[in-house]
Amino acid sequence: MSEQTRRTARAVADALADRLADPRAIPVGDLPGEARHVNISEVEAGTLARGHSGISLLFSSRATGNSAAAAHGHLQHCSQLLRKLPQPGFGMQAHLTGLGFAMLAARTATGGYGQALEQLDEHIGRAAEALCAPAAAGSRELDRFDAVSGLTGIGRYLLLRGEPVAPTTEKVLDSLVSMALEGTAPSASADGGLPGFWADEAPSPYFAADSDVARHGHLNLGLAHGIPGPVVLLSLAYAQGIRRPGLLEAVERLSDLLVDWVQYDGYGPFWPGYLSRSEFLTGTLASPRTRQFRWCYDVPGVARALQIAGRATDRPDWTALAGEAVAAALSVPAEAWGETGMGMCHGWAGLLHLLGHFTDGPHATAVRAARDDIATRITDGFNEAFRFGYRPAHADNPHGGDYPGLLDGAAGIALALDSYADEGRQAFPWDAAFLTA
Repeated sequence: MSEQTRRTARAVADALADRLADPRAIPVGDLPGEARHVNISEVEAGTLARGHSGISLLFSSRATGNSAAAAHGHLQHCSQLLRKLPQPGFGMQAHLTGLGFAMLAARTATGGYGQALEQLDEHIGRAAEALCAPAAAGSRELDRFDAVSGLTGIGRYLLLRGEPVAPTTEKVLDSLVSMALEGTAPSASADGGLPGFWADEAPSPYFAADSDVARHGHLNLGLAHGIPGPVVLLSLAYAQGIRRPGLLEAVERLSDLLVDWVQYDGYGPFWPGYLSRSEFLTGTLASPRTRQFRWCYDVPGVARALQIAGRATDRPDWTALAGEAVAAALSVPAEAWGETGMGMCHGWAGLLHLLGHFTDGPHATAVRAARDDIATRITDGFNEAFRFGYRPAHADNPHGGDYPGLLDGAAGIALALDSYADEGRQAFPWDAAFLTA
């Protein structure tokens, strides 16, 4: 990393932080003029993904004098918004677990928030136990278990929270282990069984109603919504010394499934985003898949999950495959990556941060060079005329918008730039919100 690149990254992160510091300056709803690009409802403003709790992470992670006050202001604003919601969401990227995660980051930085966390823990615990209950076991939907809305993301918060919520954490881990060990083992799909974590729905609403995945469901292989998320959570629990019946076997089964379905093109290994029922049962993809370069799907998200699992369980073959997949991705010309956004979910900031986990392996030189190039691409894209420096694209707004938040907006971009400039040093693992730590 050149000193100039590092300084520029820090300067852009500082500029973004200045624009995000006052929670009252975050516009909510549709406004006239230049603010027509904003489309953040009050519901979204209370989430970790797009709202105030996610923005607070930027300030809790910074060591400047005014950062604690800014973080607290955003947390207060979020709490006030949540009091108005009749049915707040419980997932990591949603409302209550998201707020708990953000308060835990603030507590690490400044202390305090003890009573508020205890109150949130009660609500989060009840939601987690409901998702673990036998009545929920028949639900085969992504948002029951995934990293964004389900048990995996909630479990990551609980694991960080530690002893005060240990009984609930164990229930979540046991539930995920049960799902992982349900159904068919990776090497035995010919008998017609489907694996645990099978989802009886398409990967997204954009699939045709008569498609195989819409009619018969799919197995999701992305970190955001699929089996790599439980791989990470269960592996981290194992690395922390937690031992539950079947936990190690679950990590092995899910990781082996990822290994079994790795694909190869002219550059090397990568992962499809999902498998249809016919693909899983025949062991063959119906048609070739193209690479994706994102946190949510393919490399480097899946590679990071395998790296965590390999390190936790002493499986160098998994960590080696993870490194090979990253090296293969970096050998693809950058113009073919298809990235147009700057955010964490499916943009350059997510790639910049995730690649930081691969700077000490056999491909370190290539990874470091790629990170420098990506950081430059991000900082060159900063536009003073935009409310939050960037107008990243979003699934609901492909033309881009003035998004302030963590998942696809300015707060996530600033956190990634800060982490790059600091070479990964951080007091609190804010990226645990993405199941990458």
